[in-house]
Amino acid sequence: EPLEPNRANDFRNFEVRVAGRDKLFKNADDVILTLQAVRYDKSARAVVLTLPQRLPRRATLMLTVVGRPTGGITDPLGHYLDGNGDGTPGDDFETIFRITRRRR
Repeated sequence: EPLEPNRANDFRNFEVRVAGRDKLFKNADDVILTLQAVRYDKSARAVVLTLPQRLPRRATLMLTVVGRPTGGITDPLGHYLDGNGDGTPGDDFETIFRITRRRR
């Protein structure tokens, strides 16, 4: 589904964090990464996030996409994101993923 471009290009609607020493997310030792760029590609229906930092060779990250009113991600008609997939719009989407790099 297409996104409303102004909201999809808004830095405030995205957060990327690395778990701290305790390897748990959403607490004081997390490192929130600063986004260098956010670009919504309407034809691909994708948002590209660019990080200025070099990531550790192996890192576990959490991506949060804001879907809450009043500034979160919406479709072009103003319907907020149903981030948790429960059928009710207006909540964030979160996913945890791991970065691994092959040895050259």
